Amino acid sequence: YKSSMTWKTTRNTLAVRVLSHRFAGKLPDDFAAARLHVGSRPAGPPSRLANQGARPRRRSDTPIAIAQLQASCGETRHASLDEEKEDSMRSALIVISLTLGLVGPGLAQEAELDSAVVEKIEELGGRVMRVAQNDPGVEVSFHLGRNRDGLRRHDAPKPGEPEPPAIDDGLAALGSLELVSLHLGGTDVTDAGLSHLAGLTSLKRLHLENTGITDAGLVHLAKLEELLYLNLYQTEVSDAGLSHLQGLKNLKNLYLWQTNVTPEGAASLKESLTECDVDLGWQEPEEAEEPEEAEESADPDA
Repeated sequence: YKSSMTWKTTRNTLAVRVLSHRFAGKLPDDFAAARLHVGSRPAGPPSRLANQGARPRRRSDTPIAIAQLQASCGETRHASLDEEKEDSMRSALIVISLTLGLVGPGLAQEAELDSAVVEKIEELGGRVMRVAQNDPGVEVSFHLGRNRDGLRRHDAPKPGEPEPPAIDDGLAALGSLELVSLHLGGTDVTDAGLSHLAGLTSLKRLHLENTGITDAGLVHLAKLEELLYLNLYQTEVSDAGLSHLQGLKNLKNLYLWQTNVTPEGAASLKESLTECDVDLGWQEPEEAEEPEEAEESADPDA
């Protein structure tokens, strides 16, 4: 029984391989002869075959037939596998190259970044990234490399070591980039540093939350007409500073939590920027004044 099942399994496996080669148009010429040699094994054990007058199948028939069929189909099979492996490797290399930006326009665009500018930004604790492949837009973030005290450090400064670079003057390097997103949240940037942002006309997102920015710094943002997102959470801006933002008609999101802006100032800006969501965050409700109790009359019978 075990020998019979082994033969059936092997025969079925070879049949599947032969059919795959037939559909692929790669069937060898001598397949017919090999198929005739294998033949169809009559049903039943050898003892029954002997009683019926048929010659019992010799044990050596099966491995010989299998070897001959494999020899006839093996070369074509290996060639087919080699082609499949080559196609798979070629496809994988293309996908990896596109993913890493090693081919196509992305490579030329990556080379356009000035290495000196990137190095300067990294010295300030910033990080420069492409927004997407085949897109010249650049994103720069400083919030992971700096804080309100300056450049983040893992070790204490050594005696005589030069002071780390200030961020305000270093922001002048951003002018040579096609900047679409800038994250300065939680850093030591001041109103003076924002003067270097006035010419970044392609800027769409600007994070200034948790900084020392005041109304004087907002003057430098008045010409950023492409700006869509502005976060001023936990800054020192007030109603007076919002007047510099009235010309930003493309602004869609403005965050003013924990600032000096009043609901009246936010409502006034909303009249100019009808498409903008001006978010003041949670506002503590005003307590209603209790009416003064009428003075009791001196005459208790009155």
